[in-house]
Amino acid sequence: MANVEGLIDENIKIDHAKEIFTDLTHISPPENDSAIRSVYQSERLLGYIFYSTDFTQLVGYSGEQIKLLIGLDPNGKFMGVKLIKHSEPIFLHGMSEDRLFQFVRQYANRSIFEQIVVNRRQNKDIGKIDSGPIYIDGISRATVTVMAMNNIVLDAAVKAARKKIEGFSQQTLARLNTTLYEPLNWQELINRGYVNEWEISLSQIEAKLGKPVASYPRQPEDLVKNVKSIKLYYGYLNAPIIGKNLIGEGDYKRLLERLDFNEHAFFVTSDGALSHTVSNFTPGTAPDRLAIVQNNIPLRIQDSNFYNFLPRALAAGIPNADQANIYLATSHVGISLQEKFQFQFKLALQRNALFQDSATVNDNFTLPTELFESSLESNRNQPLWKSIWVERKVEIVILLIALFFLTVLFLNQKRINTRMLVYLRWSFVLFTLVFIGIIAQGQLSVVNIFTVLSSLLQGFRIDVFLLDPILFILWSYTFISLFILGRGLFCGWLCPFGALQSLIAKLAGLLSIRQIKISDKLHSRLIKFKYVILAVLVITSLVSMQQAEMLAEIEPFKTTFTLFFSHSYPFVLYALIILGAGLFVHKFYCRYICPLGAGLAIIGRLRRVESLTRIDKCGSPCQFCSRKCNIRAIGVNGEIDYNECNQCLECAVILKDSNRCVDEILINKMQKRLQKKMPASGLTPSNEIL
Repeated sequence: MANVEGLIDENIKIDHAKEIFTDLTHISPPENDSAIRSVYQSERLLGYIFYSTDFTQLVGYSGEQIKLLIGLDPNGKFMGVKLIKHSEPIFLHGMSEDRLFQFVRQYANRSIFEQIVVNRRQNKDIGKIDSGPIYIDGISRATVTVMAMNNIVLDAAVKAARKKIEGFSQQTLARLNTTLYEPLNWQELINRGYVNEWEISLSQIEAKLGKPVASYPRQPEDLVKNVKSIKLYYGYLNAPIIGKNLIGEGDYKRLLERLDFNEHAFFVTSDGALSHTVSNFTPGTAPDRLAIVQNNIPLRIQDSNFYNFLPRALAAGIPNADQANIYLATSHVGISLQEKFQFQFKLALQRNALFQDSATVNDNFTLPTELFESSLESNRNQPLWKSIWVERKVEIVILLIALFFLTVLFLNQKRINTRMLVYLRWSFVLFTLVFIGIIAQGQLSVVNIFTVLSSLLQGFRIDVFLLDPILFILWSYTFISLFILGRGLFCGWLCPFGALQSLIAKLAGLLSIRQIKISDKLHSRLIKFKYVILAVLVITSLVSMQQAEMLAEIEPFKTTFTLFFSHSYPFVLYALIILGAGLFVHKFYCRYICPLGAGLAIIGRLRRVESLTRIDKCGSPCQFCSRKCNIRAIGVNGEIDYNECNQCLECAVILKDSNRCVDEILINKMQKRLQKKMPASGLTPSNEIL
């Protein structure tokens, strides 16, 4: 595990905490074994600080925990996140860790109430603020790592907040469904319960007062004489189906831009018999007659003074629209949107110059459930792999179609004509290089074998392998194919580096580059070298996974496809030498060095099918396939060594070629001789043979 700061002990260092809380003067010890420490500036509470590993067991792409130091203010806002330790291989032996530091800095000033999403495709505005997700910039080629880190940060922060922040345990962290919208008029909003119509009878107020309103010498100026009841209307504006329909799309967007995190807007108007505001109400201040309560805790509400300069664009039919107000509500313990609210109307009546009576009438309401998606916390508790599979669904579908096509091709290879078989072969090689290797990042590696072995020894967790759907699908398909056809289906068709070497060999042929002749004796020794490399790597992985991952750089896959040669100079030079060697020795790396190929070949010995056709003349007398097999998997006796074969189907093409296969040539010669004899004998070729 990489110790980013050289910190091994579990105590929070003051210097690390100061990077998150710059004004701190001291940190309190943990209380009640909660692992959370309070941070102070003198006597003022700045917030809380804790390690992610104390609150979540979520792991990174490596299968190991990522340790982060997280700071929250008392309202659930992130003060900062600091990376302490990790075991992510791409950053240990490839990308700079500075990119991880830059990634975690994006959490500062975000809130646990927000839906924070890693922007993998970078096709949305970074830091976008509306009632939907907040997008933070991901790291190209390290998607799974940063998505795992995001889950770790959010999961740990919510669990810590529930332990420390007062009242937070009551919340469900509901998230608005920002896609829910349709045009609705005023009456439709009321009918659906999106706007609450609250009728308050004068008798209700008088019951609270204990006397008739008319008995008070000083009555409110806006109280209409002989009124029997008053009506109030209110609605939750953050929800787009309510906000856009009530105040218009332009003002709705302007409102969202003004809202701070955990700030909620309510629309209120009344029918004019008795206003929801006093006659001398000052815009921008707290209302005298209205209050909102949740869990017996009053929310802080104040008028937004939203229409101080711009004209109103309210929906038609709203009563007393010119007196409607937009109030902003917040709470020091947060607001749970899916829990019950209590709207309160307060009426104060002056008994005399010194004393007044007041009556408070309550209206309980709950926002309609269709306004929300699943709660943030339950969503965070969903396995990370599920969201990754959904996000990569297009790539998954393309890969599955390609694998289905490849399966059909191999099942029907004997029925496909020669020219079409060659065309399909090279088309799929290009697909493997471009889509599987470059776009989908689906290069399998011997490191994946280490991960499986480590998981089996430490307790198998399939969710770790599901984090990369492309690799999971390829491994599953390859593993099954090993028991049917051996290693060749993967090495010849699904390995991006193998595809690149095939294209390099093709280029060498087009350029007429002379190939280096390797003797049979040396070749038989060299093909064993990859098994020695595999053994060394496996043994090393059992001792130290980190050392094994370093030694696994003998595979130039990461340099070539993950980093696109943006690696340190020795690794780039090594990859170029390996690829260059392929110009002079056909698929040099695959045949003599590849530890992954060696591992697959060992399992492939259990194969059940010999898919490539052989005939009696193969090997005796015909040696054509043996000479043309660039991988040298066909022996002089005509038999195929499936442990070395890449299933390129070149020998299958030769067997169908009447100009190259000896058997086909002899048959053609015999038919020609028979055709010459036919005029003299009057026999058909079939009669002659019989």
